[in-house]
Amino acid sequence: MKYKLLAHFIRICLFFGVLIISISVLQNILGEIFNTKKYWQFGDLIIGEKTSGFPMQMGMQIYMPDTIITFENAKSNGIVKRYDDHSIKESVNFKSADIKNAIIQKLKVGDVNSPISVSNNINIDNAVRVSVDTKNKTYRVFWTLSYVLKKVFLISIFLCIIGLINAYLKGTFLNKKSFKMISFIGIFLILAEVFECFFVFINAKIIPAIYLETAGLNREFIDSAIQFNLNFGKSIGYSNIGIGIMVLILSKVIKDAIVIKQENDLTI
Repeated sequence: MKYKLLAHFIRICLFFGVLIISISVLQNILGEIFNTKKYWQFGDLIIGEKTSGFPMQMGMQIYMPDTIITFENAKSNGIVKRYDDHSIKESVNFKSADIKNAIIQKLKVGDVNSPISVSNNINIDNAVRVSVDTKNKTYRVFWTLSYVLKKVFLISIFLCIIGLINAYLKGTFLNKKSFKMISFIGIFLILAEVFECFFVFINAKIIPAIYLETAGLNREFIDSAIQFNLNFGKSIGYSNIGIGIMVLILSKVIKDAIVIKQENDLTI
């Protein structure tokens, strides 16, 4: 009995998720066509994308230069790998009197006596979310299409799970329809990742990379102390393909179990 109550609760949550995602997709399409806001807000509840532009999943790399040198003329900064006379002279041509300030920054291990060194280059394994925008209609249509397809795959998976829960509640889980729905879940997971690879490939052509530029009001250009860049290198979750394959294998096992059950019923 308690498992059926849990199944009812999960089904209600999935129905609510399908409703929210469907409204979000509809609002996104209407907002793109009629140039209106792409979200609905009910008090603190927000359905859709409130941030302007199109959300992108991108990998991020952060690099903190070991040394930042500021010159007296205040027109440029020099960045070298290590702060010593030899490396400085190899990097930029200047006189020692031209140096206004030199800052050394290095990631350190908590134990000062530790023999371990840490690189200033940091890679974030998980993708970060960035919003981009453009007036190019082709790009906007492509990004809207990619957004809609991702949500359609998610809705399809939710509906298949709802169908499986319904079969369980009716006591008809071990049938061919359940096998097909489980197979569809695996197929949708794999297709979603295949399409994601395609979208990432196209997006990488549209946006090769994003980097930080810091501009000062009293000079033409200055270098930021911390540098980072964004790219599409880590925005694909290949694990979903593996999960999809495992689900397909599971569906085959369930299909064989159904056949065995039917043979046993005929024998009896």
